Amino acid sequence: MNISISIRASVFPNRGVELRFDQHLEVSLDCAQCGRTDRTVVFGLPDEQGRCTTGHGFPGHIGNVQVNDSGGLLQREIECSFRLSYEYSPVKDSKYPNCTSSAIPTWGRVHFKVTCPKCHKTSKRSIQNNMVRPWSCVCKCGYELYKEKVPYPTFSLTPSDA
Repeated sequence: MNISISIRASVFPNRGVELRFDQHLEVSLDCAQCGRTDRTVVFGLPDEQGRCTTGHGFPGHIGNVQVNDSGGLLQREIECSFRLSYEYSPVKDSKYPNCTSSAIPTWGRVHFKVTCPKCHKTSKRSIQNNMVRPWSCVCKCGYELYKEKVPYPTFSLTPSDA
């Protein structure tokens, strides 16, 4: 069965911070080839096939990435939305047979680069939905770069022909 989902993440950067989302995504999906539930699958550039962390290809790809930078000087939000399509088959986990198979990811990580306006250093960062919020990221120089207010990324089914 072909599944299409929207994956959304938002970050609230402080004044002067440059933030650029990468087209790199990790999500937990059931892998019929491994016979395991909740495998981390890595997706790179749009239209490239995903890779299960066990090393084989995964039948899915990122179809579209949209970034929206909104707000003003006091309350800026940068949102990134990924459209992810993949083949789903229910899996009876070969190691944990009582685990429930799910077509929708339960975990995800979105990557981005952030540049500090004070020291001008760029660092690689990521946001994942299993962290405690609210949380602030502070540069090594002491400048607060951004805030994470709610658990991101979020997942929602989308019509396959949208």
